[in-house]
Amino acid sequence: MMRNRAPHPARACSSVRTSLYSVYIPSSSAVFTVRTSHTGCARRLKASKQLFHKDCDLGELQSSIHSLILLLRSSLTIIMSRHSSRPATPIITLYDLKSASPQPWAPNIWRIRFILNFKRLRYRTVWVEFPDVEATLRAIGAPASAMRSDGRPIYTLPVVVDPTRNPKAPHILSNTNNIAEYLEASYPARPVFPEGTRALQTLFVHYIQEVFVKPLLPIMVPLSHQNLPERSQSHFRSGPGYPGAGLASPQFQTLPPGPQREQAWLAVKEQFDFLSIVLDKNVGDGDGIVAYGHEVSYADFALCSVLIWIQRMAAQDGWARIREWNSGRWVRLWERCKMYMDEY
Repeated sequence: MMRNRAPHPARACSSVRTSLYSVYIPSSSAVFTVRTSHTGCARRLKASKQLFHKDCDLGELQSSIHSLILLLRSSLTIIMSRHSSRPATPIITLYDLKSASPQPWAPNIWRIRFILNFKRLRYRTVWVEFPDVEATLRAIGAPASAMRSDGRPIYTLPVVVDPTRNPKAPHILSNTNNIAEYLEASYPARPVFPEGTRALQTLFVHYIQEVFVKPLLPIMVPLSHQNLPERSQSHFRSGPGYPGAGLASPQFQTLPPGPQREQAWLAVKEQFDFLSIVLDKNVGDGDGIVAYGHEVSYADFALCSVLIWIQRMAAQDGWARIREWNSGRWVRLWERCKMYMDEY
């Protein structure tokens, strides 16, 4: 028996894997290829004849294949046993908001997802609906993101749980900026705050949060509300710390009608035009696309997170417009950040 390829131990229970084994029967000059496929941990064996000599001893062939099957079953059992007994490596958990679609959308949370991807950190996502945010975060011991004027805590997402350094006492962090600072300090390789840029990046991100997105809210809040699971919709506008927080006035209840929506998009375009003029100043000593020099940074991730929000919630009415603005600048920024848009 000649073994052509063996299953990798770590892949013993993967969705669909295939291994090939060849059986040579000397007395008949016949070669049979046995293909093993396993879906989950179920194995199926199929034999397909490659070469066959008319004088082949089929009894000998059947015996050889039977022996091969027993060998494969034994090998797979050992592999699976070794793999399952291996202690699980702790990974970071990101708590994110659930929408009606399986795609992440919230801009503040995307900023953290970008950092995790950029730094090549292993993580998983736990999806939480709006009504369950506070109870979920209290249950894991997450700190409050802020405090109300009456002293009551405010719980918002994202939250990150990092057990990689101490699984028995994991770091649990809330508030987007706090998480970003923690990830940069704990995992300094591939920095998102290049040396000397932290203060200016903080100012840039504050501008994106507090000024740049304001004209978007009359459009994006109703659209985001429509794309939430039904039981989350009633919490979207009243829940603090989210894109629709406190926006209970009538102007944010429904999407503006045609002419008013066009006026709203013109106000959005003014902000994009202004930012484009600012970023153009980098053309001489940078690439004119990213905020600092030639490499993406936290500032770019903050801006691109807003682009993702628009693309996910307003693909036709919003992103189709924006991709044409400013000579395609925002598409170029999207492409620069695209390799860090993994969703785990």
